[in-house]
Amino acid sequence: MSFVDKLERKFGKYAIKNLVTKLAYIYSAVYIVFFITSYTNPSIKNSIIRLLYFDVNLVMKGQIWRIISFVFIPFFSPSLLTTIFLFFIVMFMITMGNTLEYHWGAFKLNLYYLVGILASIIISSVLTLAGMWAPILSSTYLHTSIFLAFAFISGETQIYLYGILPIKVKYLAYLDFAFIGFAVLTGDIPTKVTAISPLVSYFLFFGKDIYYLLSNKKRSHDYRKKRGTKSFSASYEKPKVLHSCEVCGVTDVSDPNMEFRYCSKCEGLHEYCIKHINNHEHVKTNG
Repeated sequence: MSFVDKLERKFGKYAIKNLVTKLAYIYSAVYIVFFITSYTNPSIKNSIIRLLYFDVNLVMKGQIWRIISFVFIPFFSPSLLTTIFLFFIVMFMITMGNTLEYHWGAFKLNLYYLVGILASIIISSVLTLAGMWAPILSSTYLHTSIFLAFAFISGETQIYLYGILPIKVKYLAYLDFAFIGFAVLTGDIPTKVTAISPLVSYFLFFGKDIYYLLSNKKRSHDYRKKRGTKSFSASYEKPKVLHSCEVCGVTDVSDPNMEFRYCSKCEGLHEYCIKHINNHEHVKTNG
């Protein structure tokens, strides 16, 4: 039994179900207040931000609510364009949350979010106490990590960007990684550290899966390269199956374009095609 499973047995009853959905509604309410006050009385919006944002110095003076209140600052700035698409943004947040909760369960999603909060707090605190500038924390970095998790699990999902441009989620994730890489390569130390904060929970939860995927791709590449050096007659040998779905039996030989993933919720190594990674009975061992 994994460490996370042990935590879930002990603390699972405290998990907040539909966490991302609840947060999406709160963000919507706060965003609407921000949008209205931006045009009527900007000082109100600024006062709310000053009340919610995280500052380790203020926390040490007793304003302990700031260790959690910053997550309620919307991750998109008030504007006419974002207001028009607010409904679609919120619905996409809910879709991501429902998908992750279905795949992981409420406890693991809560834990993933909590790790992201702790990573943001630690990074901001270290930068501030070291005398460097630290960006105002909001839910931006937390929901970047949520999006990357969703893209890893359901990368083939197609959405319509701004309601008109069809694009697969995995390509938007690649774009996020590109922005993070650019910030790390070109930014100062606070920018570099802040940019990688969404990756803390991402690699803690998906590091093993990423390692298996890269290892399998390397083995598959080496095998194909080795086959390419064989004689012409040997090319007619039956290809070796490297990946197979435990549900439908599809393999990388029967469908070379199919993607395969290891399920992080099953105990042990269990591989499924992209169609069944979120649609199968999870394997559990006793103990």
